This record gives sequence, C-alpha cells and structure tokens, in this order.
Amino acid sequence: MIGNAVDMRRAEPVRQHQEQQQGKAYRMKGAKGRKAMKAKLVSLKLAPWDLGPLTPAQIAGKRIEEAAEVDPKTGRKSNPNRVIRTRRETWVGRYHRQGKLSVEQANIAAELFEAASGMLSRDPLAAMVKARRQAWLAEKGMAMTKAEERARVKALVVDRLEQAGMVRRRGTAAAAHEAAMARLCEQLGYMGAENLMTLAEVLIDSAADGVWPSEVLIRQFARAIEEPPPAERRLVSSWLASVEGPKAEAGGHLVELYRWLLKHPRPPLAMDLREIRDQAQDNARRCELIRDRIDRETASREDRDWLELYLRDRAQARALVDAGRARKEGAAA
Repeated sequence: MIGNAVDMRRAEPVRQHQEQQQGKAYRMKGAKGRKAMKAKLVSLKLAPWDLGPLTPAQIAGKRIEEAAEVDPKTGRKSNPNRVIRTRRETWVGRYHRQGKLSVEQANIAAELFEAASGMLSRDPLAAMVKARRQAWLAEKGMAMTKAEERARVKALVVDRLEQAGMVRRRGTAAAAHEAAMARLCEQLGYMGAENLMTLAEVLIDSAADGVWPSEVLIRQFARAIEEPPPAERRLVSSWLASVEGPKAEAGGHLVELYRWLLKHPRPPLAMDLREIRDQAQDNARRCELIRDRIDRETASREDRDWLELYLRDRAQARALVDAGRARKEGAAA
C-alpha cells in the first residue's frame, strides 16, 4: 500500500463478505414479510351450526354428525360449510356402524323390520309405490284370472275381427289357425280393455285384403300400443325366478339386473354383469344421497321421482323373485 492507496487483493474478500451478509439480511427480511403475509390470509371462524337443545332426552337415539354432500359419481363427501346435524339412528344402522352387520345384511334387516311393523306410514315412499302399483294393476285388469283374460282377448279382438269379415290365410289349416288364436289370447291377456279394442280396429284398418295378419305382426302391433309388464316377459320372469334372482338380490344389484333384462332380450354375459354391478354401486350412492336430502328437506322433485321409480322397480323385481321361490317350494312340497 502506497500512501492512501488500497490493496484491492485484500479488499475484495471483505467486500464479498459484506455483500453476502447484506443479501442474507434481505432474504431474512423477505421471508419474514412472506410469513407475515401468510399469517394475514386467515378464514373467518364460523359459529357452530345450531343443533337445538342437546340434552340427554333430546339426543336419545340420535347421532351428531357432519351433513356432508356425497358426489354420486365419485362417492366422495364434502362439507365446505362445516354443517353439523343430528340424525336418528335405528338399531340396524347402529349394528352396521359397529361392524356387526354387512351392507347386505343391514338392508335385509331394515326391510324385515318394516315388514314386521306392518305400517307403511313409516315409509311414505313405499306406501306411494304400493298405491300406484295397485292402481296400475286395477287399470290393466291384472287382478283377473287367466281364463278371464283369455276370454276378454277373444271377445274384443278375435271375435271382433271375425265379425269384420277377416278370413284365415290361404294354405293355413283350421286347426293351425285356432292354435294361433289361442296363443294370442294367452299372450295378449296383459292388455287393458281399451287397448284391446284399439288393437282390433288397427288390425282391421291395416288388413286391406281382409286376411288375418300373421301372429308376429299382431304381437308387434300390440307391443306398440301397450308394452307387456315384466311378469309377462318370459326372459325376465324366468331369469329372476331362477337362482340368478336371489343371487342378484343378495349381491345388491337386483334392480339393475331387472332393468337390464327389460332392455336387452337375452341373458347377460360376464361383461354385462360387471356393468350391472358397477351401475348398482352408483345407484346405491345416489339412493343414500337422496335419502340424506329428504332427511334434510332439501330433496328436489327430480330426486324424489328418481327414488320412487327405483323403489317401484325394486318391488316388481322382488315380486318375480318371490314368485320363483314360491313355485320351487310348492314343487318341493
């Protein structure tokens, strides 16, 4: 060093050390600033949801739980507003929660309890389904005996067409024609009186040559006017009355199998059964979601209609399964 001159070789390390210390101070200050900013981003603390009085008498037989929404596609629950509610828990629900009953066992136990109670007023949806089912049966004349149904078809369709001058097809023997008429009387017994009369007029108007249409064509016209009920569809009734019906009922996919058979005129394959079971899981989650909304009085008309239709299909499917069991027990006896 000469005079006031500075040795730059010695000053350079000092300058670098000072810059490092200054940078460290800036970083610490910045981190504290970011931490302070994060501390300011807080959510408003909400007051607890009003559950009403929580005395022992008020909450007897109830559970305090979150009122979560369930996504019908993913099955995930969400409760962004942290709503809490009380829900009455039956002994079936309590045993299921404690692991003493499986899902299938809990469902069967709940239905046995409702049946033993003998009070449909405890389940308004089931009462509505039963009332509408009875009205549907009365409207279609399903309460009639098979002999009465055959006689009605003969009077309103077969006799009406013969009175209009309909003749049997050339080359068809009289015995074969009578056998075809007997089959039609058996197959069209599900139709109501008004629809049978409509069918007769449609057949008269469509037969310009005055010749009896084929049995296939008559059945197609009849189906277009009125679809046969599931009990009259041989594939549906026989499949659910076999071992497959109780198996599907125990597996929790009876309704989905029933709907699949109505839509497809063939037995389900292995890949079809996988789709049926997947659909059953989706429907089970949706049933749970809608029942939860009904409990909270937030269910829409669409929710209630969907659940009502599901319960109606379940009742019809179980009727076919029960009919199969009754036939097997009668044969065994």
